[in-house]
Amino acid sequence: MEKREILTALEEGRLRGIIKSFNSTRELEPVHQALFHKALELGIPRVELVKAIDDSTFDVAKQAMLDHRDLKQMSRKMLEEYDPRLAVEVYRTQINVMITACETAMKQRAILKPEERLFNTDAYGQTLSTAAADGHPEVAVFTGLAKLDGDTVTFGRIGADKAYNNLKANPHAVFTAVGPSNDPTKYAFITIDAHLDKDIAEGPELDELRKRLGSPVVNCMVFSVNRINVVHLPKPKPA
Repeated sequence: MEKREILTALEEGRLRGIIKSFNSTRELEPVHQALFHKALELGIPRVELVKAIDDSTFDVAKQAMLDHRDLKQMSRKMLEEYDPRLAVEVYRTQINVMITACETAMKQRAILKPEERLFNTDAYGQTLSTAAADGHPEVAVFTGLAKLDGDTVTFGRIGADKAYNNLKANPHAVFTAVGPSNDPTKYAFITIDAHLDKDIAEGPELDELRKRLGSPVVNCMVFSVNRINVVHLPKPKPA
């Protein structure tokens, strides 16, 4: 199966039934890999995920009357050579554990909104990218002046005059932020494609934003969100 097919089957609740028809680790391997990475993308800590997989391996080893440490150290090839049926059972069991983890995370994701936590709280910094009517780009860099709330981004402007002038001519913008990933070997990178809907220069909304941010913002800019994308990028390796 291709990765796209695997993830679609996961979202539609069909994946458990599909893997029951697979009778080799070669068929199960891409499912195993796709689910492992999907679980990390959904916010499941790597240590927690690996422990759940190891626990499932222990249960299989116990039923097969094997030392789970020996089973854990076997590669796919070694396991197939030792016992092809056991190899398939190990892979199926681990995959089912990851399906359960992903399903739980997807339900929690709808409630907890990890994109908002990443952008609003965990981010090391934020940017607002704009373009003038002639296409000339401008990027404003800031921290803590923008808040993602559902399908809206509220931005308290302090300076960033070039970006502001661009937005008056071209209301399309992109917010970005980088923060910690649930995978300690990576960073989380969020991109928000947005459109400027309101520019508030006075009134209670601006006063409330100033109180919340604790900053003398010049105006309150309200953007509608068109699309949000989160990717996890590997950290640079030490020199």
